[in-house]
Amino acid sequence: MAFVKFTDVGKSFVARASISTNGMISFTDGARKKFKIDDYKFCVLYFDKEDGRVGIELINDESEEGAIKLRFRQTGADVGAKSFLSCFNIVPSVTIMVNTEEGKKENWVILDLKTARNRKVKVKN
Repeated sequence: MAFVKFTDVGKSFVARASISTNGMISFTDGARKKFKIDDYKFCVLYFDKEDGRVGIELINDESEEGAIKLRFRQTGADVGAKSFLSCFNIVPSVTIMVNTEEGKKENWVILDLKTARNRKVKVKN
């Protein structure tokens, strides 16, 4: 069996999302791949207060009511959600990481706010 060279140094392969204090919902590269986020250009956000979950419907129709543009980075993707987070009073006091899961439809990503924990910050020397 041949060796395969690993070149994705620094990328996260765990499918998680973070919610920042400035209103960004960011997806790890693992979530980007698992949920095929690159196949979409926009999303619509939903909130289930009773279950403490955020639903993200991935779409390509920018005319859809509530459509927000997805932004792609070298490692991951994000969406500006400041007004959404403020509306439902779920703006964290520190950036948090949450677990993700697939929705009932393949173009949905669910963020479980009950799994929230402070994101570890990398310290540069």
